[in-house]
Amino acid sequence: MIGIDTIPLVRDGRDGDAEQLIRLMGDVFAEYPGCVLDVDGEEPDLRAIATAYAGYGGRFWVAEAPSDGRIVGMVGGRPLGLAGGHWELKKLYVDRSARGTGLGTRLVRLVEAEAARRGAPVLELWSDTRFHDAHRLYERLGYRRGTELRELHDLSDSVEYHFSKPVAVSKETRSLVRILEHHGITVVLDVGANVGQYATRLRHGGYDGRIVSFEPLPEARTALARAAAGDPSWQVAPQAALGAMEGAVTLNVSAESDMSSTLPFRPEMGELLDSAAYTGSVTVPITRLDEVFDTYVAPGDRCFLKIDTQGSESAVLEGAADRLDRISCIQLELSIVPVYQGEPGFLDMIDRLARLGFQPALFIPGYFNRRTARMISMDGVFVSLSR
Repeated sequence: MIGIDTIPLVRDGRDGDAEQLIRLMGDVFAEYPGCVLDVDGEEPDLRAIATAYAGYGGRFWVAEAPSDGRIVGMVGGRPLGLAGGHWELKKLYVDRSARGTGLGTRLVRLVEAEAARRGAPVLELWSDTRFHDAHRLYERLGYRRGTELRELHDLSDSVEYHFSKPVAVSKETRSLVRILEHHGITVVLDVGANVGQYATRLRHGGYDGRIVSFEPLPEARTALARAAAGDPSWQVAPQAALGAMEGAVTLNVSAESDMSSTLPFRPEMGELLDSAAYTGSVTVPITRLDEVFDTYVAPGDRCFLKIDTQGSESAVLEGAADRLDRISCIQLELSIVPVYQGEPGFLDMIDRLARLGFQPALFIPGYFNRRTARMISMDGVFVSLSR
């Protein structure tokens, strides 16, 4: 019987986990004849796992033994960067001491939940033909093994099976798409698109109308363009941030690209968020939504404006002031615990939207900090009282 004091604790991976991750993966490889772990040649992201998966637009988890903090499990999930928005499950490894506890299933479910939250319609993975126990786990969890094999031509002479599983549409996505249907939305302006997670989520939920995505960060925008490729109703706007002014603006770049912002982090965020650090900066064009709105929204369109700009949502609204009468719904991130300096709190933003004639229709839970057992942010969807 497993006691509560023996259940592994799961958290997000950190760059400082490198030594333990290499040890765990090496130990599992050693159980299979011919398997060789070549870290620098084949698995270099183990050296800085949080940074690597943030760069991929994904997420990585580890499981710690509560008795000594030793990492006994690991798994990652990341977008494949192809049209269709599929995700890939990566690096599922469980220490021999933690097998039979349900940890493998628990880790897989984390990736599935994140893929669903991001709107991925399918989760894929590749697994070495020698990993029979893992194959039984995947098949028990509903993954279908395909007929395709791939040879990696690596030090282990790996040959891998392909597995895939449809990802269920989350209830939050179903509710969001129902709002779009109810209000007859014909075009979604996706401001702060990052690598295309939001648009992919809408597509997975069944929305087939037009989407226009705005993203200023060069690397994220490249991934965004890949995600939109092949979808004729999904357009990526020219590189620019949206705000309250015209000209240029400096973006602070985070290791997690979707945390990048024109605003500095509040000092206390270093204790709260592992990602609360900037790795550089980039200067990009900035424009008002007023200036480009008519380029993408025709007079007869019903427009849904989504804003996720890491603390500068208020500035985007200010830059849209002359077109708010043509917007039916607005979705934006609301900070319960403000993360950035100068960022308004959620009550202030709800009051502001009420003064602009928008009432709340849906709240979607956002980032929950396990360390403090507190939700940091949520998304609010607001509908116009006059449209």
